[in-house]
Amino acid sequence: MKKFDPKKYWEKRLSENFNLNGVGFCGMGNTYNKWFYKIRAYIFKKYTKKIINNVNSVLDIGSGTGFYIDLWKKKRIKRIVGCDITDTAVSNLKIKYPESSFFRIDISGNITGFGEQKFDFITAFDMLFHIVDDEKYNKAINNISKLLTKDGFFIFSDVFLHSESKCLEHYVARSKKEIEEVIRKHGFEIIKRRPVFFFMHTPIDTHNKFIHWVWKMQNKIIHRGYKWANLLGFLIYPIEIIMINLFKEGPSTEIMICRKK
Repeated sequence: MKKFDPKKYWEKRLSENFNLNGVGFCGMGNTYNKWFYKIRAYIFKKYTKKIINNVNSVLDIGSGTGFYIDLWKKKRIKRIVGCDITDTAVSNLKIKYPESSFFRIDISGNITGFGEQKFDFITAFDMLFHIVDDEKYNKAINNISKLLTKDGFFIFSDVFLHSESKCLEHYVARSKKEIEEVIRKHGFEIIKRRPVFFFMHTPIDTHNKFIHWVWKMQNKIIHRGYKWANLLGFLIYPIEIIMINLFKEGPSTEIMICRKK
């Protein structure tokens, strides 16, 4: 089987669609992805609000189109740095945010571009599960740990399966046990894990028939056209907010907050 090349894969996606559809749920269209990312923005604000004090520097890994860079800028952080595996993202981000620094870096490799820089806060949203090689995944977490200041925070999203890990060509849904072992191995204390989505993403971590039925119906509606996708997003967004606040476990993507010991 041909080995997965993440840089080539993402260069192609972003060069063809440098928008939320390119970095988000491919195939769902830009309209639905806007609602998709509205949920992500809500989660970001909710879980950074109480731990953002005394943060002077931030590193956003897998910056893509700059969605999280925009959110960090609203918090008036002094030093915001981004990195991405693709030249497409980095070149566009340098133009879009001239006051910030961006590096073309593979966080799962040998990182040298940052020099002696360390950061108070590191985020890696929706990108670690694209590191399909387990050794490189370990390397990525180790690199992140080295880039953090003492007591610095690391927030990332993943699936945290309650069953065995599932691997596709460009995506690995790792088990909760496996992820937690790697996180603790590299000197992190796990503070919290909470759902990012409930109904709006593939329910890979549940056998609940109703949730799977809702997901199937959503897919049918979304593919009827952008007007239907927008209506669906408008209707399901408030329901999604209620559900992710009611439950501590979710059927798909979740967020984990860690602190470096």
